[in-house]
Amino acid sequence: MKYLFFIIFIIVNVQFVHSQNDKNYQIVTNDYESFMYNGMEYEFKGLENIIKSNQSAYSSYKKSKLNGAITKITALLGGALIGYSTVSLIRDYKKTDILFMASGASLIGVSYVFHIRKNKKIKQSVSRFNKSE
Repeated sequence: MKYLFFIIFIIVNVQFVHSQNDKNYQIVTNDYESFMYNGMEYEFKGLENIIKSNQSAYSSYKKSKLNGAITKITALLGGALIGYSTVSLIRDYKKTDILFMASGASLIGVSYVFHIRKNKKIKQSVSRFNKSE
């Protein structure tokens, strides 16, 4: 009796696991930086290999990649300008120019806008890919 119960238990579990693997073909976004596809977790760069099969999703992905690059550049420059102004203020090396701090803050604001656009394009490309599958 124990063996019969054990065999039925194994068969039910194998069928359950097999049915779960058949349904997992959509991309699920966790936080727009990591994605789940077919039970495996991918980073933003790994998503490119999956989306290449769908042309419209891939074009949105490339735009999100461009927006991500612009975000990194403007945030780096804005942080450098604010950091330079803060260090010169602490050291009293020379008078701090408020223009540096203001331009750094505005560059960080611009990078935030591009980051939002990047996330929208990622969401758009993932939804296009999921609709085609």
